[in-house]
Amino acid sequence: MRVQGSPDLFPEDLVGDVDPAAALAHGALDPRAFRPGRLVRAHRKLCFVDEVNRLSERLQNLFLELLAERALTIGGYEARFPVDTVVVATMNPDEYVGVGRLSEALRDRFERVRLDYPTPADEVSILLTHTGLPADAGDDTRRLAEAVVGFANQLRAEPEVEAGPSVRATLASFDLALAWRRLGTGGHPPAPGDGVIDWRQAALFGLRVALRGRLSLRPTHRLASRPEDYVEHALAALSL
Repeated sequence: MRVQGSPDLFPEDLVGDVDPAAALAHGALDPRAFRPGRLVRAHRKLCFVDEVNRLSERLQNLFLELLAERALTIGGYEARFPVDTVVVATMNPDEYVGVGRLSEALRDRFERVRLDYPTPADEVSILLTHTGLPADAGDDTRRLAEAVVGFANQLRAEPEVEAGPSVRATLASFDLALAWRRLGTGGHPPAPGDGVIDWRQAALFGLRVALRGRLSLRPTHRLASRPEDYVEHALAALSL
């Protein structure tokens, strides 16, 4: 059962609400009138909460009883709903814009694991797998993926880059580069070793388009308001 973290969610979305038709038939406080929400429906399932720190404090508090006692008490009802589930949640660091902080009580109920960027070899495999290409794709295609990943890692290591390219950014760069090569060969995938469209040109095109809107520089940098110019300068100095 997936819960997408958002401040727009209401407790009724997670816990449940009254079904008007059943309330007319059985009464508003009859348990049979209750329409279970996502957390109640997660009983004997895996509950995945994406971006848990985007939930409001009121919604975060719903997880305290769930994680401590494997049950939920519904306001207005005497019934207590058992919820035997494993909760897996993701969150971005607290300093990111648009996220809140988890209470210490809720933090104490989770085992926390920090995930970093994948290794370059793993990220290249992710690009090839995501686009449906075999692991032994042609040399030019693999070089293209390695060039995209290599440049992304170069930016991630730059001290003036506040938020480096994510894996989604490298995926977008690679997709755009492949599309550019396909267009240059009449809509057909280029054959291995086909020099009609240089893989270097394709890589530069994909990086230029995908990264200009995804890079965040430190406020003190002279190009902080124009990250697209920073990408252009960095690509000009890139040796593929």
